[in-house]
Amino acid sequence: MSSSSSSSVLSVEHLSVSYRSARRIHRAVDDISLEIGQGEALGLVGESGSGKSSVALAVLRYLPKHARVEAAQLAFENREIRDLSAVELRRLRGDRIAAVYQHPGSALNPSMTIGGQITETILRHRPMHHDDAQARAAQLLGRVRVANPERVLKLYPHELSGGMQQRANIAIAIALDPALLVMDEPTTALDASVQSEIIAILDDLRREHRTSILLISHDINLIRRSCDRVSVMQSGAIVETGVAEEVFDNPRHAYTRALVAAIPTLTRTKRDGRLAEDASPIDLASPAPATDSLPARERETAVSCRGIRQSFGGQPVLHGIDLDIASGETFGLIGESGSGKSTLARIVTGLQPPTAGSVDLFGRTVAPLVERRQPAERRDVQM
Repeated sequence: MSSSSSSSVLSVEHLSVSYRSARRIHRAVDDISLEIGQGEALGLVGESGSGKSSVALAVLRYLPKHARVEAAQLAFENREIRDLSAVELRRLRGDRIAAVYQHPGSALNPSMTIGGQITETILRHRPMHHDDAQARAAQLLGRVRVANPERVLKLYPHELSGGMQQRANIAIAIALDPALLVMDEPTTALDASVQSEIIAILDDLRREHRTSILLISHDINLIRRSCDRVSVMQSGAIVETGVAEEVFDNPRHAYTRALVAAIPTLTRTKRDGRLAEDASPIDLASPAPATDSLPARERETAVSCRGIRQSFGGQPVLHGIDLDIASGETFGLIGESGSGKSTLARIVTGLQPPTAGSVDLFGRTVAPLVERRQPAERRDVQM
């Protein structure tokens, strides 16, 4: 790759990253080059362990001390990142470069409200009155499609669903309209509806603020829907780069072809074997094997919920839930992020007491908290 042009926001040339342990040196990234222009979204796709996250950490200069970085160039807006001092780095992060990570809960401070965390980012980089920063925080939550932003500002991370937590993380990341947004598996733990909303948020950022995006994911469909170009990584090396649609429609490299062929479908998943190697047709008319000859209504009831209600901060989340799950039955609970699915699961397992209602296991009402349940009851329900 030639030296970066003046319009490049990020230019990486011949980057290698190695990790030193007591016994050996592991080369995680092997001589890769990439470039991102203003307002462009570049996807970095590959299997887990292919080196994608090491690239992101090198760009952000977040690599641990035992990591060794080699590169001909590692430049952001034509400035060599490796030459920046600690003070210059702190000034750069959050202001001109921001990051969103895979696990939204671990990226937020559990002891601070969402509003406190967003305003802290704003006040650290901008001379602004606290009330103005608070108003800006509410505006940012609205920008990432959070309903009732003023209420959410007062909540703590544990009071939000995973999707809402990730929206809050994105609000913090875009608080100062950064030039580059690095997103490392940002939608892995989110449901399809929230994933679609985050893709729309990224589109808004690029259209309205010319934000450049480095999107790292193993999700080919996510990359395809939200990126202009894609680089495919295998074992630390980039094996193919091009326009996203062209790469996925007509992959040239064998590894890219295998990745595309391995995308699960409604009729075939990894449980059926290696997807890329077995494309045998599926008989949709064949019934699924029965796990129990008795119909569910004639089996013993394993779990029974009656009138389960739950509120957080005065906001109702569960409204009188009643359900029965038979022994040996697989019960699906589906809904949007924030609909209360995980809250109900925590109540059943005793990790969280309900505001009202009860849980029965095999016909016996159990204590709301797992600490008060009998050893056999704790053994019978596992998360």
